[in-house]
Amino acid sequence: MNKKDLLRLFVISLFISVIAVKAYADRVVYSYDASGNRIQSQKQIRLRDAENGSDQDTIPLRESLSSHRITIYPNPTKGQFSVEITGSAIPDNSSISIYSLQGSVIYQNAEPDILNEIDLSSQPNGIYMLRIMIDSETSTWKIIKN
Repeated sequence: MNKKDLLRLFVISLFISVIAVKAYADRVVYSYDASGNRIQSQKQIRLRDAENGSDQDTIPLRESLSSHRITIYPNPTKGQFSVEITGSAIPDNSSISIYSLQGSVIYQNAEPDILNEIDLSSQPNGIYMLRIMIDSETSTWKIIKN
């Protein structure tokens, strides 16, 4: 066999081995700081061998928003809370939005600062979804108003 045939055989065998392995999300693990703010979510993906159904290695994937750390406090809130975005400068294509569980927009800020004071006092008690987009990456947080 020449080098071209060996390379072709290697590529075909690699392709077949990749097809035989299937990835699926097994679970999501969240980490919180002392104030109860979610600081990280980690999706653990297990690889399953399609031929014999056995599990292989778990690959952790971490959710992040560029080089920014997001702190939300207090949560739960009585109405007023802060969203602090630290790290490098906040890019122009960033936004903060809050939605009710029915999907209506409660709050929107297309130019977030390092410290964003948000007031939900006029809204009824309940659960709201905070969506933060920084540099085309999005993260969603649960806000509890009581």
